[in-house]
Amino acid sequence: MINNSIRTRSFILFCTVKIVFAFSQHSLKEQNASFDRFCQAIKKNEKKRPSDQIIRIGDSLYKASSDNWQQISSSFVTIQGYEMQNNWNKALKVALKADSIAQKKNLILLKPRTTAVLGSLYGNLRLYSKSIGYLSKAEQLANHLNKEEALVNKSLIYQRISAVYQKQKNYDKALAFNLKALNIIDNLKKEFPSNDYATTQIPVLLNLGVNYHNLGQYELSNRFYRKGFKSIIGSENNFYLSYFYIKYAANEIKLKNTDSALFYIEKSKVLASKFEDKTLQFEIDSRLSEYYFLKNDLKKSDSIKNKLLEGYKDRTQSEMLAIQDIIHTNEKKIIGESRNTSIFIVISVILAITSLLLYFFHQFQRRKIKIHFENIIQDFQNGKLLEAKTSQKKEDNTASKKTQLPEKKIEELLQRLDTFEKKNEFTTKNLTISNMASLFKTNTKYISYILQEYRGMNFNDYLNHVRIKYIIQKIINNPEYLNYKIDYLAEVSGYSSHSRFAQMFKKEIKLSPSEFISQLSKKNK
Repeated sequence: MINNSIRTRSFILFCTVKIVFAFSQHSLKEQNASFDRFCQAIKKNEKKRPSDQIIRIGDSLYKASSDNWQQISSSFVTIQGYEMQNNWNKALKVALKADSIAQKKNLILLKPRTTAVLGSLYGNLRLYSKSIGYLSKAEQLANHLNKEEALVNKSLIYQRISAVYQKQKNYDKALAFNLKALNIIDNLKKEFPSNDYATTQIPVLLNLGVNYHNLGQYELSNRFYRKGFKSIIGSENNFYLSYFYIKYAANEIKLKNTDSALFYIEKSKVLASKFEDKTLQFEIDSRLSEYYFLKNDLKKSDSIKNKLLEGYKDRTQSEMLAIQDIIHTNEKKIIGESRNTSIFIVISVILAITSLLLYFFHQFQRRKIKIHFENIIQDFQNGKLLEAKTSQKKEDNTASKKTQLPEKKIEELLQRLDTFEKKNEFTTKNLTISNMASLFKTNTKYISYILQEYRGMNFNDYLNHVRIKYIIQKIINNPEYLNYKIDYLAEVSGYSSHSRFAQMFKKEIKLSPSEFISQLSKKNK
């Protein structure tokens, strides 16, 4: 650990000395161009540096900067490090500072870039209208540059706009903007052949693959990923390669090519282990969960899903911190302009923060509901719907045999229980244990014994269990049931009370009837 720290400090010191020496030999324009190239090399991360090292390098370069241009260029390095950590609050602070410098000093070449970076960060925080506003402004600023610079900037801006539409699930618009970006790069390669623009198409190829994946065109998506592989040949450590691998794996999972999917997941993991990129790790874990589901290893799949849920919670908290900081910054700005409105501002800020907290809590709950729903569907598809709970209760009760029955009687009652379940006799309204004993031509004591020993439940738990399992199967197998009212579903299940049905439904599967129906309706679209 100490050696790594020494190596990092030595590297930063070496970089600083190297840059200062280089600058003393060239004009200011050449110095800035050299500084930019160095920062770009760090951002490409071909040496697989972890995020905190990238942040330290960016901070050191900022301190070594000889002018505003270099301060902004080094800020882009620091921002990338924070983005890798999903630390949106710190990334946004650095970006706002960089943009402030660019605007105040009227750095024409850098203003489109700083504005676009802010636009992307607001997109990551799901402030979509604010994001598109900044990106549109960046496009206008790019029009003031020479043709080559304008095209380069617009290509990047269109990719960023595409990413925002992607997050909003407007996949057609996302695709359109990425195709515009690719078209610009093709024009750059033709009009300015002396400059190497071949590598600039790498992120566009990745994004186009994602676009076609989201549109369900997996083979076409893979075609763009394979083009990306070829573009990166000879640079196995390229930062983008790990993303190409995991995105390719996502298509292979959709195509049910499990061996190929695992191969590319593992390749991505090898590269990702050095990057400490939380977004990339989230992708890898998501694909692993899907892979284990395809392999019917539900235990591993569920374990990873729980990990993802925790990660989603952490990300939400990070977003919340950043948004609170935006509100706080705006509040100070407004107070500076007019102190008379301070009370109104404070109330507005409190309301805004409360609304945002409620929004993120709602998002977290939605994610939780979705995971519960997916687990239910997995169990249903594997013929294990609501079985885990039953077997557990049976296991817990096998030690407490209070009633001994002859084997022949047990076999007779179990056969009758099997018929009872197959004919859905449990849907009879107001069914009691006495009614059930009469149907079985036995007594309530024997019914209790059979249910405890062979279903692991008492009568009430058993009745609720089989009724809820029955109605879930009905809803899944018969799409028209999605349109029926809860009252009717309760009646079909054997419940006289709508509220009792809803209460037992949620107790069994941790989702209310309306939540389950809503999720299934979305899945069936």
